Amino acid sequence: MSGMQRKHEWREFGLRAVSEPDPVKRAALVAELNGLLQNQVREFGSISVDFRRTQVTRDGKPVYLSHQEFRLLRHLIESTGSPVPRTDLLRVVWGYNTDAHTRTVDVHVANLRRKLERDSRRPEFIVTVPRVGYKFVGSKGE
Repeated sequence: MSGMQRKHEWREFGLRAVSEPDPVKRAALVAELNGLLQNQVREFGSISVDFRRTQVTRDGKPVYLSHQEFRLLRHLIESTGSPVPRTDLLRVVWGYNTDAHTRTVDVHVANLRRKLERDSRRPEFIVTVPRVGYKFVGSKGE
């Protein structure tokens, strides 16, 4: 399931739960939504990301990410297969409200590549989209 499909599914359950007048049905929807949110482990080849525990492993070994690196990785994964502009990453991950001219995104992506990619010079997971930003590629062809 893609990040967009997962977001849509969560949103749908949340809206249904909020608008459900029957308390028993509402509780069932909330329980189902909680089940969706609990299943937060995503696998990408040798990489495993547990969103709930904020843990990442590569080949079964822990990968230590800073808070911002994890937030950046999460946002890229949630948009798997779609290019994410640098300006969006600065706004969502760092809270910038303007089109700041900074290398922050590029530096953090380089750090993530060193930690996650087999060869950071030939990335397979976090690829550059020229003149746009970056894209997380969860599997071949995305």
